[in-house]
Amino acid sequence: MIATGTMHAQQRDGAGSTSSASSSSASVSQEALNKTYTIMGHTFKPVWADDYKSYVLVGTGGEGEAAEWAPNAIGYSVEERKQGMEQVSEAYKELYGKD
Repeated sequence: MIATGTMHAQQRDGAGSTSSASSSSASVSQEALNKTYTIMGHTFKPVWADDYKSYVLVGTGGEGEAAEWAPNAIGYSVEERKQGMEQVSEAYKELYGKD
């Protein structure tokens, strides 16, 4: 449940727009919605995604959804992209709260 946004992004890659959100969406605090997240030096903010009935992290500079952008970012090494995906995971944990 913590990585709902990341899982949805991964589902979208594999299943197009047919994937749906889980029936029990994690709650997100207003504080978390007002925060920005830095991933690989780029700024991402929570944006409501109707398709998934949850918030996803979207780049403020046209990067798109964080979990889709980070592993494919041009100009970064494999290691930097791996670290970026760890940053994405941590950002989603922070957004949706930790267990």
